[in-house]
Amino acid sequence: MAEPHPVRRKPFAVILFDCDGKYSVVPSTWINSTGDVSKWPPKSAKNVEALEQDPVSEPQKNWKDYKITLIKYYSKLVSSVSV
Repeated sequence: MAEPHPVRRKPFAVILFDCDGKYSVVPSTWINSTGDVSKWPPKSAKNVEALEQDPVSEPQKNWKDYKITLIKYYSKLVSSVSV
């Protein structure tokens, strides 16, 4: 039997950080495969807002892992922001 095709994620996601109860919109590339951890840049990072808006932005090795609750994936940044 053939392996099922992996589910293709939409480019953006609304997430809730478990540590502080804050919501954010992030590129799906920042979220792990199980949808319960997201990477986040350090406070010293520049252009965080630009990184958040780039659907192909890849987390760097120095980014921390944060436990999250995944709310929903979206195909457009505008859709996810207006939730």
